[in-house]
Amino acid sequence: MRVITLDSAGYASNSYLLVDDKSKEFAVVDPSVDPAVAESYFSDGYNLKYVLLTHGHFDHILFVDEWRAKGAKVCVHEGDADFLGDPSKSLYLQFFARDTKHKDADIVLRDKDIIKLGNTDITVFNTPGHTKGSVCYLFDDVMISGDTLFEGSIGRTDLYGSSYEDMLETIEKLSLIKKDYTVYPGHGGVTTLFHEKAYGYLHD
Repeated sequence: MRVITLDSAGYASNSYLLVDDKSKEFAVVDPSVDPAVAESYFSDGYNLKYVLLTHGHFDHILFVDEWRAKGAKVCVHEGDADFLGDPSKSLYLQFFARDTKHKDADIVLRDKDIIKLGNTDITVFNTPGHTKGSVCYLFDDVMISGDTLFEGSIGRTDLYGSSYEDMLETIEKLSLIKKDYTVYPGHGGVTTLFHEKAYGYLHD
């Protein structure tokens, strides 16, 4: 399955397309961009199946309703399910004084759930710390890490729903993973899990 990085419409947050060319199914992760950026896929007969949210903060859900209108099912972990309709939790109010609300998710996820996209199984890996419902999505040799793990750093823990203690436990869980993954974070550049073990916050 291909991972395509989309330029953010703002706030330097990363959105990704997950594209299965054999089945012509695709998903968008953390839609901070308008679905017009994927117009070539819609016009070529690809089927948008999911919006996959790594967590519920505003800079990762900006265009969630526009992508839903294209036929996607919106997926979020149960720990952040109420963020979509609550601008104080999604931080729209704190950062912009905007009472922006989105519709509820279509699919509420739990740890270790499997999402099927084409012939690929995407595993939901709950990684609380940045928010209670933060997740990484794992498939093949890929980890979509949201605001849990970045190149050389980890997610901040001073916002609503954050917990430094939870983040420490998450770091430990990530450190115990023996397989290397290419890590696509919610902000910044691509890294690998083993690189973060060698030079970042994780450890062997």
